[in-house]
Amino acid sequence: MDRIFRISLEALKALGRHRLRNGLAVLGMVIGVGAVVIMVAIGRGVQNRVIKDIERLGTDLLIVSAGDARFRGGRPRPARKVRTLKPDDARALQQSLTAVLKALPLESRTIQVKALQTRPASGQMDSPSDENVTNTVIYGTTPDFFDVLGYEIDRGRAFSLDDLKRQRRVAVLGPALSTNLFGHDFPVGQTVLVQKLPFKIIGIYKGKGLDGFGEDQDDQILIPITTMIRRILHQDYVTSLILQVASDNLDAELQEEVRAVLRDRHRLRDASQPDDFTIKTQEELLASKKKTSRTFAVLITSVAAISMVVAGVGILAVMLISIQERTAEIGLRRALGATGLDLLGQFLLEALVLGTLGGGGGALLGIAGALTLQAATSLEFGLPWSVALVGAVVAMVISLIFGVIPARRAANLDPVVALAAE
Repeated sequence: MDRIFRISLEALKALGRHRLRNGLAVLGMVIGVGAVVIMVAIGRGVQNRVIKDIERLGTDLLIVSAGDARFRGGRPRPARKVRTLKPDDARALQQSLTAVLKALPLESRTIQVKALQTRPASGQMDSPSDENVTNTVIYGTTPDFFDVLGYEIDRGRAFSLDDLKRQRRVAVLGPALSTNLFGHDFPVGQTVLVQKLPFKIIGIYKGKGLDGFGEDQDDQILIPITTMIRRILHQDYVTSLILQVASDNLDAELQEEVRAVLRDRHRLRDASQPDDFTIKTQEELLASKKKTSRTFAVLITSVAAISMVVAGVGILAVMLISIQERTAEIGLRRALGATGLDLLGQFLLEALVLGTLGGGGGALLGIAGALTLQAATSLEFGLPWSVALVGAVVAMVISLIFGVIPARRAANLDPVVALAAE
């Protein structure tokens, strides 16, 4: 016991003589472990957000997109432009299939929008300034969009079927966009310019926050699909359709029925001709996003874990420098009776202390970072206590592994050669 105590005391004294150098080595490990914990927290938060967003839309939706589409945040992103999907396809599906409760076309673009302020006294419009010009996402759709995707009107009204038929230039704004363009003024009744076309603001919908990929759902404009494709985009096709179906009918058979209707309308009567559209259910999107989120979490955690290995190399370098500086001391201790096992134990203990301080400090830093992340964002996740504990233990193990080489070198030093180094 006295021997162990003596070795421990020597190790602590040695570490205390070079506090700055050892502190920097510990700092590297603290940052490595802390980064792993925070990255895991971010990964879990993003995964929970994506799952929550998709589940919030419900599991009674079919999303039909033009061509071979990839999905992001529950919305299709076509890999290439396909012009065969038409707004009338939505109407045909709703009329042909009793299981389809509502069907709506959807088209979106990122376009610059300018706000025009009307002066009450004169009724004239002010020219837009830099403060009321922004780029935002404009969605063209039908009035059913509000019910199907859960957009609630806060002020004003949604656009109507009459607005749709007459291709009226009316718009419903998200609350964030309303604030960006008009500040805290009441925007209903005001005008915005979209590609030099004036649109009357008829409503503001309630806030929905960020989606699972950080896109602000409150920074959007909703307008009639007819106005969107004919007056702004000058096209007759859309990129996607959203179908709301009875939950008990959402199966492979219904998807085949939708596929058959669309293939017939698109004149794909030859079985060898591939579909020019993609059909996805919300459950398929949910499974896909879970897999993607897990992959993302593993990736960012692996990248953060590399920093732990780099920190271990830092501890190795510090220990080798320490042995180089203490060669004469090691020789003297060997001459006075210290065994190679004593020196091996001392230097391994020094590495273990550095790893313990780095791992423990990193775990605390990671938990503190996760708490800050929760407070500063809307991400929801449980605190990664188990990851912090594992990270601390791994830091200790890495430190021991990288401490073996310098410890063995110290233990194998010839006393005569070591004393001669002075």
